[in-house]
Amino acid sequence: MAGMAHEMMYRIRNCEQDKSDLKHARMIAKLEDKLDASHGINKELLERIDILHGTIRQLSESGAHMHESRLDYDQHANKPAQKSCKVRISESA
Repeated sequence: MAGMAHEMMYRIRNCEQDKSDLKHARMIAKLEDKLDASHGINKELLERIDILHGTIRQLSESGAHMHESRLDYDQHANKPAQKSCKVRISESA
């Protein structure tokens, strides 16, 4: 189990080295917080970090930029909405 934790931190560090802006760092920090809260290694979360790492690398190589947007309030129902995160991808000029 300790080996998996070490591997997890290694992957997170590699992802942090490849990030191109603060938004990527925030996404990684959110995943790290989920790990800390679970007090263990979640295999599904490990796979998601790998996918995120690959996506960030592909976007960086293609010259695209990621824009994070968050919906915290449902104005139509006049009540808090379930939190969600959408990623909009735009190409650089």
